[in-house]
Amino acid sequence: MVADVLPNYSAQEKSQAVAEILSFHHVVFHRTQWHHLDKNHRSIRKYEKTLRDLCELHQVPFGPVLAITSWENSGGSDKVSWADAAGLGQMTWGAVEQAHEFAAQESRRALERAKAKRRIAERTGDPKAMADARAYAQQAQRMDVEKRHHEMAGRARVPDERMLAECNLEDVVLFYKFLLSHYPGR
Repeated sequence: MVADVLPNYSAQEKSQAVAEILSFHHVVFHRTQWHHLDKNHRSIRKYEKTLRDLCELHQVPFGPVLAITSWENSGGSDKVSWADAAGLGQMTWGAVEQAHEFAAQESRRALERAKAKRRIAERTGDPKAMADARAYAQQAQRMDVEKRHHEMAGRARVPDERMLAECNLEDVVLFYKFLLSHYPGR
């Protein structure tokens, strides 16, 4: 996992990272007031396929996101912390908004690529360019997560999308991708 999360670190830096991670062993391997990892692991394992699919879709390494959600979920998808962090990924509204904004930016980029490929296809008749244009357009639509999550919450009749496992996990994945894009290799 260290290699996935810190691919640009030297061997010495990776060794230091492992030492720092292991320094949390007491909290990780012993029950605390807020964390009981057996319950946390059981909770996230119910959604492992969904999480794996979302990581693949958004091209984010699965291992670190699984670790984050295993730690953060506090034993259920309906948990809300004292800091108003909610769901399996314990997302705050600020983190959700950042994930949605990042997805919107990705959507706009995909739409621009779709338009460029469509222009090429119209000019040249290239079927591959037209297929690429359709793929980029589909990607752009998929990245409109704010609207989709709002609709999912409405259909489920929950006022807080963070309580829906798929929405919460997708926001975690997108927020993680946002962080990776701003802090490459760290």
